[in-house]
Amino acid sequence: SQPDHAAFGSTSGWLAGDATQARTLCVGAPANAFNWYRVSPDVGRVSEDHPGLVTPLDDAAIASEAADKRSSLGRNGGAQGDLFG
Repeated sequence: SQPDHAAFGSTSGWLAGDATQARTLCVGAPANAFNWYRVSPDVGRVSEDHPGLVTPLDDAAIASEAADKRSSLGRNGGAQGDLFG
């Protein structure tokens, strides 16, 4: 699934409107609307500082990670995984 975002120019309606209006302003973002990056767990270490901590993902890598995620849901019965594991 792709992230939702508020459509361009809808800031005032988002901030001042009600929940019904907010729902109409949220639209699914196409995959090419974002640049996707893999972020290493080492990014939080002060001693680590190099470009390899954040690497761009191409379409094939995104598809592979999505497939891995779908297969892992089957292994743990759909339970939420460990955020840091």
